[in-house]
Order: sequence, then C-alpha cells, then structure tokens
Amino acid sequence: MDENNSETVVQSPKCEVCHEIPYKYKCSKCLLKYCSLTCLNEHKTKDNCSNKLYDPLEYISNKEMKNFDVKTEDKESNTKEVQTNHVVKRDYEYLLTMDRQLQLAKSDFKQKSRQLLPSGNPNVYNNRTVNKFLTDNGMELKFIMQRGCRCFLMPLGSSKNKRNKSRYDNKQKKFYWTIEWVVASNNGFEETNKTMIIDRCFEDMNIIDLIRYKWPKQEFKECFNLQHMEDTENVNWLNADLKAKILKQYLDQDKIHVYMKKYPNKMNNILDTKDAVKIQNLDTALLSGILSSNTCLEFPSLYVKIDKHKYVDSDELPIIEKKIIDDTGECINFGTTELKVYKSGEDIEKRDQQIIMEQERLEEEIRARKEKEEQEIKAQKIVQQNQLKQKRMAALKENPVVKKQKITHIQNSNIPDFHEKESSDSDDVTSDEEETKQTSTSNSLAAKLFG
Repeated sequence: MDENNSETVVQSPKCEVCHEIPYKYKCSKCLLKYCSLTCLNEHKTKDNCSNKLYDPLEYISNKEMKNFDVKTEDKESNTKEVQTNHVVKRDYEYLLTMDRQLQLAKSDFKQKSRQLLPSGNPNVYNNRTVNKFLTDNGMELKFIMQRGCRCFLMPLGSSKNKRNKSRYDNKQKKFYWTIEWVVASNNGFEETNKTMIIDRCFEDMNIIDLIRYKWPKQEFKECFNLQHMEDTENVNWLNADLKAKILKQYLDQDKIHVYMKKYPNKMNNILDTKDAVKIQNLDTALLSGILSSNTCLEFPSLYVKIDKHKYVDSDELPIIEKKIIDDTGECINFGTTELKVYKSGEDIEKRDQQIIMEQERLEEEIRARKEKEEQEIKAQKIVQQNQLKQKRMAALKENPVVKKQKITHIQNSNIPDFHEKESSDSDDVTSDEEETKQTSTSNSLAAKLFG
C-alpha cells in the first residue's frame, strides 16, 4: 500500500505551463492548470486569456446572445418559457456595481470636504469681515487686519490656509499667532535648513522668549549645535534657565539674526517677495510691535540665521561688536530661498526710488543721444549741399559756357548732372574752330568735377 501511495504522489499532474511542478490552481476561464503567479502571467500573455469567468467589457453580438437563451416547454399547459439570459444578467450586475461605486465616491468626497473646506460665509474669517480691493490688473485680493498686520488670505483649502490657527484667546485676553520659522544654522561641517510651523505664539512675547519657550527640544539642540552637551553632561532640556544662558551667549557674540519679509505697499498679485528687513533688539522687541504695520500671507514667516558657534559654560567670553548691514543689502540663503536683507524698510524704499531714478536717467541719456545723432546727420547734409553749391558757382565763373547747360539731379544721389541749355544766343553764327574749343573746355571741366 505504501508503494502505491508513493507512486500516486509522484505521478500527480503537473503544471501545464512550466511542466515541472505539480499544479495547484486552475484558470477560471479556460481551466488551464498552473502552479504559481509567474506561470499565470505567462499564460495570460501567450494565450491572451483574461483569467475571468466573464468579462463585462467583452463585446457579444446579437446572434451570439440569442444562443445563450434557455427555452423550456411545459407539455401539460403547452406553453414555452425563456429563462433569463446569463449574459444580460452579467451586464445588469456590472451596471449595479458601477452605480454603487459612484455613490460611495460621492459620499466619501462629502465627508473629506468637510475637513478640507470650512462651511459658513466665505466673507467672514475668524469672526471678522474680509476686506476686498481691486488691483490695477483687475484682480480682487482679500485680506483681514489682525492687530495692525495686513494678512492676505490664500485660497480656501490650500495647505497654508488650513494650517493657520491665529486666534484671539478670550480667557487670557491675548492674541496668539501661528508663525513659520525658517532656520539656517551652521554647525561647522554643513549648513542645515529647517522649517517649523508653531502655534500659540503670544503677541506680548519677544523673539528670544518665543525661541526659548516655543521651539521643540530636538530642533533647539540641532539648530544651536548642542549635541556635545548630551555626552558630557546630564542636561535637563526642559530647564528654561539653560536655554536663556545659551541664547544670551549667542546674542552677545552676535551669532543669531532674525529677518522678516518686506512686502510692497501696493500689491497687484499675491506673490512672494525676496526683500527682507533685519529685526533689531531681539530680547526687547515684542511680537506685536514687529508685526504692526507689516504685511504677511495668512500668517507671519520669520527667517532665523544662526552662525557657527559652540556654547561654552563660562562667563569670560570676548564681546564682539555687532555687524551693521550696508544699505546695499546682504544676500542670505535659507535653503532654496534667497533673501536680500536690509536694515529697515526705508532702505528698501530708497533703493526702489534709486532704481526708478536710474531708469529715468538712462532713458533721458538715450533720448539725448538720439537727438544729437539726428542733429549731426542734418549738419552733414547741409555741409554737403553747401560744398556742391560752391563747386557749381566756381565752375560757372571760370567757364561762362556751362551757364547754358541744364542742371538735373540723378536719383538716389546728391550729384547734379549738367546738360546743354538752349539760350537766346543760339542763333549766333560761330566758326568751327570756336565750337571745337568750347566743347574741349566743357569736357575738361566735367572731368574735373566728376572725375
């Protein structure tokens, strides 16, 4: 019995595609025996088989469809019945499934759109009316005034619009902002760039306090190059006093700089700008004073540049004089963004005025140069005409016979052409010798004038 069982196991049918391994599955359409997914894919490509019992997208003609009808006869009642064609039933079920998928897609979109697009009046934002104005291009821009800061609104559903959580806190009677921090720090080996969006930044805090209390622990360590303290000391990073010492040392060494973008007073489009202003007195200037009479897109963006420095826990450190940025501006890279930093907004306005004045000066120079060239061309033409007149008058004085010739101008040239002119003295009789002398003198004169 054991030998027979072993023989049956060995002689089991094999895969009809690879002919090596015993089959495990059958094709649902043509009942071909195969062993694995690779054999099935090979069968589909070679035999052009869909591996489906029926394909709803397969075309069936009317003649073929009639062949699928099943007719039954009842001898007692002498009636004929036709059962439901399974091809028609297949198509009907396919349409039902498609209708069901459309209904599910609509319901899913409605549920997702509740989180994506807020409901309510689009002209009300954070319980405040939205201001509108038409630009020179005819485009309508929307903005709201928050604590003296003009905030332009991005389209509903955009990532920046959904991320904005700037609100007024009724309990604390304070306004808190959502701030985007773009940090460029240098740890000595490479320059790292980070972007953080932090909520609940209160308006009565200065920039140093915001960095001290609101920045996450890991980002604070990486940006200020504090990895060496983790190995040597047991540092409690929740201690605000340690962060205060670190920030004070960076401030004394002038190794931390904060900038804010400066948008033009008249905006024709919601476009980004490359101009920025450096914020002075980081330890005393409040956030409310920095943002007042400024412009931002949805919420403020502050750019922080941290120079190469290593924190040392000692009080005896050389104090370095702070740098003063030139009026021409300083270019600073924050990852893919390059900002041109100025000392104040007045410097940017002066720069724009200088650019306008320079353009006007260049236009005036070009206009004056063209007028001068035109005057020189006119003067040259007048000189040429005077020279031709003088030559003609000299020729007439030397040879009175030329007086009888007719003067015409050749096309496209200023050189006159002398022709003989009939005079009242043409009836006078002259000898042959005098005529030959007159012709010879006229020919010599023409040769002198015209080469």
